[in-house]
Amino acid sequence: MLKRLRNSQLAGKPLITGGLSDRGVVTSCSCETRCYGVHAGMPIRMAKQLCEEALILRGDMEAYSKYSADVTQVIAVKAESTRIDKHYLDVMGVDRIFGTWKWTSELHQTIMRETGLPISFGLSVNKTVSKIATGQAKPNGALQVLITLNNLLVAMTEKLTFMLRQQEKLTSCITVKIRYANFTTYTQQIMIPYNADDHILIRKAKVLF
Repeated sequence: MLKRLRNSQLAGKPLITGGLSDRGVVTSCSCETRCYGVHAGMPIRMAKQLCEEALILRGDMEAYSKYSADVTQVIAVKAESTRIDKHYLDVMGVDRIFGTWKWTSELHQTIMRETGLPISFGLSVNKTVSKIATGQAKPNGALQVLITLNNLLVAMTEKLTFMLRQQEKLTSCITVKIRYANFTTYTQQIMIPYNADDHILIRKAKVLF
């Protein structure tokens, strides 16, 4: 968290950034508080009940904007910022010269060196999987989702469409569910015109994945 960058005495302590009154909400929190179930958007009153020893700190939007701009400047090549603390980077083509994992790992170190901020990132075939991978990599880590998962998705979809055609059935809904070993589950769903064709369902499933 930015607060720790400015005050090293806060290292290792459970921190919550947000409104100081009980009517406020959590805007961000450290990993030490997340393990108690605290998360962004939660009422401060509830967060205090879950983690009584947490320190409640007021946010500093001016500082957040400055550091967000610093990070964006470092990753300026095809960068998309969706939130003040969330950035997506298109590294397509990098693999031909450097290798995407090597390049992003070096970028990870560059950001930390030039801004002093702890950064987590996920590397995958699309934004959704990268976002999930980033969550798994926290705090201050990195996770690569191998392309074999994409191949597995294709194989599962082909098996499903084969079963549909065998039973002379069609589907109008595709659901992709990812469940990790700790039972954290992510689900995406989309409605489609009635269909049972491999190429159509695979394309839609990849969009969700």
